[in-house]
Amino acid sequence: MQLSVPIHFFVVVLVFSGDDLLPPGLVIQIPADRLFDAVLKFRIRQPAQLVVDLGGIDGVAHVMALAVCHVGDETLGFTELMADELDDVDVAHLIVSAHVVDLTLMPLADDEVDGLAVILHIQPVAHVQALTINRKRFVVEAVCDHERDQLLGEMIRAVVVGAAGDRHRQAVSAVIRLYQQVRARLGAGIRGAGVDRRGLGKEQIGPVQRQIAVDLVRGHLVEAPEAMLAAGIDLSGLELPFINWTLSGDTLTISGKGAMPDYSTTTPPWEEHKKEIKQIVIEPGITHIGTQSFQYCSNVEFVSLPDTVTSIGKAAFFKCESLPEIELPAGLRFLGGQVFDHCLSLESAVIPEGVSRLNDAIFNCCENLISVTIPVSVTEIGNSAFNGCGKLRDVYYNGRPRDWKEIEIAPYNKMLLNAGVYSQNCVGETFLYGTYEQDNELVNDKEPIEWVILERDGKRLLAISKYVLDCQPFDMGNTPVTWESCSLRKWLNETFLDAAFSAEEQERLQTVILSEDGDRPYTSQDRVFLLSADEGDQYFASANERICRTTESCLASFQANHIAVNANGVVFWWLRTPGIDSDCERIVFEDGSMPNLVTSGLPGGVRPAVWLDQVPDAVLREASAASG
Repeated sequence: MQLSVPIHFFVVVLVFSGDDLLPPGLVIQIPADRLFDAVLKFRIRQPAQLVVDLGGIDGVAHVMALAVCHVGDETLGFTELMADELDDVDVAHLIVSAHVVDLTLMPLADDEVDGLAVILHIQPVAHVQALTINRKRFVVEAVCDHERDQLLGEMIRAVVVGAAGDRHRQAVSAVIRLYQQVRARLGAGIRGAGVDRRGLGKEQIGPVQRQIAVDLVRGHLVEAPEAMLAAGIDLSGLELPFINWTLSGDTLTISGKGAMPDYSTTTPPWEEHKKEIKQIVIEPGITHIGTQSFQYCSNVEFVSLPDTVTSIGKAAFFKCESLPEIELPAGLRFLGGQVFDHCLSLESAVIPEGVSRLNDAIFNCCENLISVTIPVSVTEIGNSAFNGCGKLRDVYYNGRPRDWKEIEIAPYNKMLLNAGVYSQNCVGETFLYGTYEQDNELVNDKEPIEWVILERDGKRLLAISKYVLDCQPFDMGNTPVTWESCSLRKWLNETFLDAAFSAEEQERLQTVILSEDGDRPYTSQDRVFLLSADEGDQYFASANERICRTTESCLASFQANHIAVNANGVVFWWLRTPGIDSDCERIVFEDGSMPNLVTSGLPGGVRPAVWLDQVPDAVLREASAASG
């Protein structure tokens, strides 16, 4: 027995371990004789001493590599450290540096080291695959990192070298030490690069499949892109994301350039800090929020996204249960499914223009979601997109009512269909609301009033009657007055109001504050009113658009007051703005101009205007249908 054997009885401690999961039946971790042979080398015959004895060797690696060193210095990763130490066996015959396989010579002493055949300083991973000595069949893939991944009695295959890191902190394998460090001077043998976790919690989190090759000959384990640029390394040909993260207090900051990786098959590096995070800040330069990046960050209350973000992956904010709102960037073009699934505190969301589809379950079970703004670019709403949104009341649609009807809405969106849809791009659209005598046939019922939408502001809309509905003087006293004191204001808010609208319809008429400065300033509060001269310019693009015809009943009133009406039934109509002269008021003339020619006591056309509140598209359709 060699002298080294009793020494190693006192040096080597054999530690047994168990798998995380039970291995498949009839599969053992390593043959018992091979593990024992790694400690005590039993020789059935004498080793080859002469050249002619080489024929008795089945085969060895052309270059024998020393086991890669690893020191359990990750003080925070106790679970991983314990797992790493399992099954670490020092191989007695590989204590010295790797030897070049040379023809054997007559030794002066047993097991002497041949200095001329030792590779000094460099301790490489073999570039030439070792030849199998035992001639065993291939082991089943992924069965607990089985025997072909270890150094046992003979070098069966090259030692597996893992990536450096401390991200998981759980035992992954009871056989191979996790994240074994690659030693210096390995050159092109390394194909991936990353940044080790530091005390400040910063690391490169680019996806593994997009990591960069790093030359390790100079002794660097990893090279951060910034350090490589500072060192003068040319990265001009690389189109890779440089992503970093820091956690300061309760704020997680993601910075860098390019797309964050997706975490559908891995966990993000801040996984163990998810409960600590209350704010997420994505800095400019990031273009993609990775799949499942922040899922289960249940205490997040604020998220800041830059305009550089164009896509958000599936379930990126899944179960961020404390998030009340989020402002999505204007440049966003894609939202994956389940992005805000089970965000229980989310109350409102505004989808930016450019997003074409609201994917499946995007707001699923957002039980406190009250309002959502949907752009005209959306043409499809996926399955269960708003399922379980029991409080959803208001849908602001940035298109026209007719466009909303064209959107393809998948099943399980009952809450969306029951909500009020407020089409924001409805200026110029007409609807029916209220009734008034217009055909001059008193024997039949009053006719529905047709209104033209001038402005849409959320749930509210400003509308003006499509036709001149009546003929009234601005003021019965024919003396200098303002809108606030004129008789026409009183008539509109009392006589006309009761004649045109039912009690239920009057509930939607909003009281507004009106005022103008000048020689005859005024301030009033009204539910029915006339447009000002400024509003006549604002809401009508040209004089031609201001030209208005009268109804048959109003035409009869003009004729009864001996006021000329042109052949097309076009008449002038009052504005509430005072004229230049003290006894004149502004009007819209038959040609659409707005002169100061008509005295307040002369009968003129009345074209009422109203602000309606809480008027979704469905109400407008129902009102039109009922009036029609």
